[in-house]
Parts: sequence; structure tokens; C-alpha cells
Amino acid sequence: ARDRSGTRYADRAQAFRGADESQERALKEILTDLFLLDQNDEASQENKAGEDAEGEAEKDYEGQLKTMLGKMSASISLGGASSSAAANNPENPNVSVNVIIDDHGHTPLHWAAALSKISVVKMLLARRPERGGANVHAGNFAGETALHRSVLGNNNYESGDFPDILNLLSESLSTRDYKRRTILHH
Repeated sequence: ARDRSGTRYADRAQAFRGADESQERALKEILTDLFLLDQNDEASQENKAGEDAEGEAEKDYEGQLKTMLGKMSASISLGGASSSAAANNPENPNVSVNVIIDDHGHTPLHWAAALSKISVVKMLLARRPERGGANVHAGNFAGETALHRSVLGNNNYESGDFPDILNLLSESLSTRDYKRRTILHH
């Protein structure tokens, strides 16, 4: 969202659409499982050696995101909530990773950035938001983007991953929260 001066403000994250309580719980479980899995960022650091290897890694992230979106689509279609054609369909328009997963309005991208999970951030960003990928401008209930959240903790500093997070989320560098603050104010 932009005001008349052209200043970019955080977008509101989405609540789950078209899902009942049990389906919403299953969707949240799929998304939060991202952080329970043992994420190994050594492979992504090794891939920085060559462009071909980096391109191959990007295809893998796209595949991982597609698989996750398919699981989410199948979860929504359980119980006849949608047609069986939508089951396990990663292109289902009702499925997105830009959904709130906690009481503060954080999305999976907020958590991945704050916890310095580079491979999860890359996977969530493997597609454009309109195709189910993460929106770097999505804000929590305070309007803080994933980049804002990444500087509010010390995980990225301790792991030395902040330059990578900044590169991945740089599009939101001048996005303001609901108090008109950019990342430089945090």
C-alpha cells in the first residue's frame, strides 16, 4: 500500500480463506513444520560457487514450495470443502504462504527471517506472491515486515547471515510499518 507521496507501507497479512477450524489448524501445522525440520544451509552456501549451481538450487526451492502448496491445497479440500480437482494442486488460488500463523500476525516469512533460516526464506520466495509465494511487504499486526523482524532479534547477527537476509528481502528496505518507521528506525 502506498500513500499520496508514494511511500510504501506494509501490506496486511491474510487470514486463512475458505478453511474451517480443523483445516486451518492443519494448514498452520504444515507451515510451522518448516521450522521444526533440520534446515541445513551449508548446501546453499556451497552453491554460491557457481551460477549453474545457484540456478539448480533455485529450481529446488521452487519444487519444495510447490510440494508444500500442494499439501496445503489437499488439506483445504479435505471434507468436501472444495472440489477434488483442487486437491494437491499447488496452483490453487486459495493457497498461499502469506497467512498469519501466530497471535502477533506473523507469516512464515517473518519467522524464517527472524530465525535466520536462509533456506526457508529462499523457498518461500521461490514464487511471486500471486502464485502462492511469500510477499516481502506483508506486515504483522504492527506493520513490521520480515526484514523488520530480522533486525529486532540477534539470530541473524550471531549466525552472520544478515547480509543474505538483506539481499533476499531488499525489496522491502524502504517499506514502513504502521508507525511510519523503516528498517533503519529499528
